[in-house]
Amino acid sequence: MKMQDLIDAAKRQKWEFVDTHLAEVCNDSSNIEWAVGVGLDDLDGNVRDLAASLLERADIQPSAFEQMRSRLHSVMTRDSHPYARYRSALALAAHGPGSYREEVMRVLGEASTDPDVSDLAKAYLSKL
Repeated sequence: MKMQDLIDAAKRQKWEFVDTHLAEVCNDSSNIEWAVGVGLDDLDGNVRDLAASLLERADIQPSAFEQMRSRLHSVMTRDSHPYARYRSALALAAHGPGSYREEVMRVLGEASTDPDVSDLAKAYLSKL
């Protein structure tokens, strides 16, 4: 599976395809770099959603995630696309929200009312 296939699927809102194949690409270091350096800044909110989803599912060392935390916080608090915001909060919860714990909990609270992400949001809320 190529990352471009997932990007194209996200743009077309083919989320079942994305969900099925995300695990195949999420631990590739070049895809993690893409997510942080390119994907979270994409003009398409669905691509920002994909980038945050990839970061949530990726196996990222705590020291490496330290460098990503403020970037995800920015998307979580400022993005106009609700799923980019929700998925950024999920990624922060997955890897440790650091000093953003209260804000992450607030956004996860919002996400817990959305049927597409409510189960994940509730699961992370119970762990925080």
